[in-house]
Amino acid sequence: MRKVAFLLLVTCGAIDYAALANAAETWKWKDANGVVHYSDKPVPGAERIDVIAPKPPAASAPKPVAAAGHTAAASPGRDQPAIVPYTRCVVTAPDSEETFNAVTSVAVGLLIELALQEGHQIEVLFDGSPVQDWPPAAISHTLTDLERGSHTLAARVLDSNGGTTCAGPTLNFHVRLPTVAPPKVQHH
Repeated sequence: MRKVAFLLLVTCGAIDYAALANAAETWKWKDANGVVHYSDKPVPGAERIDVIAPKPPAASAPKPVAAAGHTAAASPGRDQPAIVPYTRCVVTAPDSEETFNAVTSVAVGLLIELALQEGHQIEVLFDGSPVQDWPPAAISHTLTDLERGSHTLAARVLDSNGGTTCAGPTLNFHVRLPTVAPPKVQHH
């Protein structure tokens, strides 16, 4: 319900950015690969950061909104919207350690908070490699032609230069496929 209310406020241009920035603590840390992560939950070695809220839009005219909660491009001469750090970019489906029996396709769902910003794109890593057919703004997609075994998934958001602005945790899931028994050999 909170997500729906947030989307309505953004769509109407009536969001209180200062209240949004202060709504939750934000933590920042670097992983072993040097990738910077942001989260609303602290992890060992994370530092709490203060999020500087952008100035609210002028009350006289709300900014136009494009599909999926993106702010439409500003006209020349107008201030560009400030970049606000993402608070989460996580895989929400499948569940961590979920096992699928006799399937070769799995639906994947993501949670990206705040809304995907203009010029940014979503990248999903399957077994450590980017999913080539993942639509750049999609928060759900189906992985097909999966092989049996254990697999990993992780989500991240890339900025317009291809740099990682948010990286979520990696989760594991498992695919079990039926085993075809070899033909019986008859001995005479």
